[in-house]
Amino acid sequence: MLPTFGEIPIETLTDNIQRPGSRIALAEYADYVRRLSPGKAGILDVAADEHIGVVRARLSAAARQLKMPLKIRRDGRRIFFWVENDPA
Repeated sequence: MLPTFGEIPIETLTDNIQRPGSRIALAEYADYVRRLSPGKAGILDVAADEHIGVVRARLSAAARQLKMPLKIRRDGRRIFFWVENDPA
């Protein structure tokens, strides 16, 4: 027997699979992305007790929700990010 296939809007999927705390965190990351000035890069210093991959994934997810093409680079415990069409 095969599984049943269906479709739902991506926005609904995001709301359904995220825990409430992660939605709050995602809103904070979206704010970081929105606050970027043209031609500037943002810097996040990731604490030792945080998983850098989770921080990067949340930043990326926030940018996708905002439909902003974000470039993300990492150097040790720092994450640099900027809007892709900026000359940064």
